[in-house]
Amino acid sequence: MRSSHRHPRKILISLCLMAALSIPGCTGHLASKPDPNIRKVVFYFEGQAQTVCLTGDFNQWTHDTHCLKARRGRWSIQLKLPRGPLHYAFIVDGRHWVMDPKALYVENDGFGKQNSVIVVE
Repeated sequence: MRSSHRHPRKILISLCLMAALSIPGCTGHLASKPDPNIRKVVFYFEGQAQTVCLTGDFNQWTHDTHCLKARRGRWSIQLKLPRGPLHYAFIVDGRHWVMDPKALYVENDGFGKQNSVIVVE
């Protein structure tokens, strides 16, 4: 007599292939076509700091989700961002709102500060 009980490993593998999720025990991922509207963008900050994070309209202005890594006094982070104009600023040492001195565009934020603007093409 055959059991109708499925092997748990087979079910897990099926879920991995169907959903392409990062499930513990799943290896690899389904290949997808790159999105032509997404670009890799590198942000740099130079200066003395304990921490430098990036905040902007692309991360709902959170102050601690996109922190830069320091290397020889130069901070950097690479993000995948959608095409179009994006507003951002650096949060230095958790409390200082700093514009990007190399930004080509700057806009007032309506709250007494200014934001740097990048146009991702």
